[in-house]
Amino acid sequence: MMEAQVWHKVFDSWAEAETQVPTGSLVSRWVGGLRLALARTEEGFFAFEDACPHKLVRLSQGKLCAPAQVECYWHQYRFDLHTGEECTGKNIRPLKVYPLQAQGEGIFVALPPAPEEKDPFSF
Repeated sequence: MMEAQVWHKVFDSWAEAETQVPTGSLVSRWVGGLRLALARTEEGFFAFEDACPHKLVRLSQGKLCAPAQVECYWHQYRFDLHTGEECTGKNIRPLKVYPLQAQGEGIFVALPPAPEEKDPFSF
């Protein structure tokens, strides 16, 4: 079953995205309550969780590798930006990757909905 998604604007236009995330770069940004890394490679733009699944260090401080992979600076785990799978054969959970899409007035990323907050005083 597919989990519901909520679309969040990350850029007002492709031109803004291209200016803020030049080819070969990584940036970190809070979107919808999550810290995301945004990357731009020769293959395009990617959005993913800005935390290595191994030790939770920020992948936005790592480096991009060809063709569309990000490498963690701490222990050199490498993740495919299309699938989130670890590429070097190390046994670790996949990186969470999120779809980006141009819609009407900007570039949006699809994220899971925020969990509902329960009133701590209700039963």
